[in-house]
Amino acid sequence: MALSTLNNPVLDDEDECNFWSMFAAHQAVLQRRRMLEQSVLAEIDELLSEQKRAERRRNRLVLAAARLCSRERHVWAYPRARSWYETTLPYFPESTFRENFRLDRSTFRYVVSVCECMRRNNTNMRQAIPLEKRVAIALYRLATSAEDRTVANLFGVSRSSVNIIFREFCEVLVQRIEPRFVKFPRPNDLAEHLRQFAAVAGFPQGVGALDGCHLEVCPPKDHDSDYHNYKGWYSTILLAVPDHAYRFLYTNVGSPGRNHDSAVFQRSRLPGVLAGDLFRSEAKTFEGISVGPVLLADQAFPLQCHMMKPFPQPGSVGSPTRAFNYRLSSARRVVENAFGRLKARFRILHKGLELDIESVNTIVRACCVLHNICEQLNDRCEKNWLDTVQSDDKNRPQLSPLHQRGGAVRSGS
Repeated sequence: MALSTLNNPVLDDEDECNFWSMFAAHQAVLQRRRMLEQSVLAEIDELLSEQKRAERRRNRLVLAAARLCSRERHVWAYPRARSWYETTLPYFPESTFRENFRLDRSTFRYVVSVCECMRRNNTNMRQAIPLEKRVAIALYRLATSAEDRTVANLFGVSRSSVNIIFREFCEVLVQRIEPRFVKFPRPNDLAEHLRQFAAVAGFPQGVGALDGCHLEVCPPKDHDSDYHNYKGWYSTILLAVPDHAYRFLYTNVGSPGRNHDSAVFQRSRLPGVLAGDLFRSEAKTFEGISVGPVLLADQAFPLQCHMMKPFPQPGSVGSPTRAFNYRLSSARRVVENAFGRLKARFRILHKGLELDIESVNTIVRACCVLHNICEQLNDRCEKNWLDTVQSDDKNRPQLSPLHQRGGAVRSGS
């Protein structure tokens, strides 16, 4: 019977009824299961939504409480005295201002205007140091040779800020401002320049006077002997050409003090300048001889077509050669006066530069730029400043090499 039923694909009425009953019951079970799962999922979603709503409410409450209890956030900085720069300095009379910065207020404002690239913007974290204050910090250090600690206390800033500002100021002057103020006259201006030089210095066809100036430095450990000059102390050489108005037309800085001025000249850019078109123009004839523009030099330099030097044997009193030497030496006083005024204005050059040689070169060039600005704006150099330079020359202590001082070099450039 069972075998026959399996082999028979046709179900009888009773079996078919049982089949559909079982199918319906199975479907009902599946439907109830799906409904139960959907109900459970709905409850889970409701619980999660409630948790999210509760979390959002909690976050809003925390944020509201934080806003009620919060204070304005700021970066803490060590409190510093600001009275000298911000309270006292604005009320200085002009003479006191000049004693501190070695220039008057109008020149100071001009220097600020040409250093506009040093300006910094305020941020959310701190207030920027104003441009005027940044320039004042650098000028004060150049004018007084004060240590970074002293400058920091006077201006209410950190020592690191003093060094950063000082280095940036000197680099801006050298890289951006120097080409505008330290240059030979243009060809179109040369004739008037020669006329003014002859009127002031008393020597015809003179463009400027050439000489070298030794500036005391701390020599580097490995090359200290190279910087030991013939005067018995360590120096770097400033080779310069000032004109009749004490403005530097050319500067070359960085040669070790052991070198001779003529060697420094030969390695400089000046031989190329003398051979250029500028010194080939504006020639004048004296007693049948054509004389072009010349630089006035001393016996240390070679005699060239465009560089005059004294006769080595001038002859007797009243001779033409002696008269020539007198005129040339008198005209060359402009270079001695220019160096004196430079060191009188910027005492950092006169008291000895306790910095690395690369920084020294930048500082010296920056001082020459500032010197030219002062001369161009007729900012006078006080006599007592010059007297101090001459007095200090007689009683100046010598700086020792770095390795003998424990490497104690002032930072700042």
